[in-house]
Amino acid sequence: MKRKISMLLLLVSAVIMVCGFRRNEDKVYDYAGLFTEDEKTSLQEDCVELADQLELDVIVLTIDDAGGKSSETYANDFYDSRNFGYEGNRGSGILLLYDMDNRMVYLDTAGDAQKLITDDEVEEILDEVMKYFPGDPYKSTQAFFEAAQERAVNSWVANNIEGYYNEEKGMYITEDSSRRGSYWQRITRPAALLRSFLIAAAAAGVTVLCMLLSCRTGHTGGVNAYQKGPAKVNARTDRFVHTTVTKRRIETNSGSGGGGGGGHSSTHTSSSGSSHGGGGRSF
Repeated sequence: MKRKISMLLLLVSAVIMVCGFRRNEDKVYDYAGLFTEDEKTSLQEDCVELADQLELDVIVLTIDDAGGKSSETYANDFYDSRNFGYEGNRGSGILLLYDMDNRMVYLDTAGDAQKLITDDEVEEILDEVMKYFPGDPYKSTQAFFEAAQERAVNSWVANNIEGYYNEEKGMYITEDSSRRGSYWQRITRPAALLRSFLIAAAAAGVTVLCMLLSCRTGHTGGVNAYQKGPAKVNARTDRFVHTTVTKRRIETNSGSGGGGGGGHSSTHTSSSGSSHGGGGRSF
C-alpha cells in the first residue's frame, strides 16, 4: 500500500513539474500595507489572468524596509528566492516593486520578459504607473497591468509572422505562433493532457524502478568470495596522443530587444547568478 501511495505522489509531482505555472501561489506581497484586502484579492486575480495572457509570471511587491538593498537588488533577490517563473523555477516573469524605503518604483523583468519588454517599454510602463502613484497604488497597479499587456502585444506584432489581437479572449493570436491561446488552455487540451500524463508516468516509472533496484542490490561477500586462487589485476595505461581545438565565432545581435520592432533590453546578473532586466523611477 505504501509503495502505491509513493508511486502516486511521484506521478502527481511529475505532472505538476510538466505543467509549470503555479497559479495558486500568492502573486501579491503587500508588506508595506498599500492595499485593502479586497484590492489584494482583485490584484491577485488580475496577476494570474495577465500571466496566462502574456505567458509571464506577474508579481506585485510592496515593502517599507529594503534592508539596506537597492530597489533593483531587492527585486532581483525576491524573484529568485521565491523561484517565480511561468515555465518553472526562475523562469519568465515581471515583478513590480513599490519600495517605500528607497522611494522607488522598480519594474523587474526575467526570462522571456527581457525580450518582450525593452528598456524603452519599461520606461513607458513606468510613465503610466507614475500617473497615479503614490496617490492611488491600486489604480497605478491596474495601469501597470494594462501597459504591460499593451507593450507585450506590440512585441508580438513586431516579431511574429501574421496575427491579430482578440479583445474578447484578451490575447494575441497567430497561425504559427506558440502563443495561440493561453498556456492553461493549451495544456488542458486532450492531446496535451495525454502527453503530460505519459511524460509524468515515464518519469515516475524510472524513479520507482531505480528505487527498487537500489533496494535489491547489495554485496554478499568480499572481492575474493567467488574466485579461486589469488586475485589478478590487469594493468592498463592511457597514452595522450593529440588534442584538437575548434574555434567558432558567436554572432551577436545588438538590437535584439524584441519589443516595438527593434528596441534594446539591458540586462544584468543578480546575486544568485540569474539574468534580469528592468528599470526604476523615483517618487
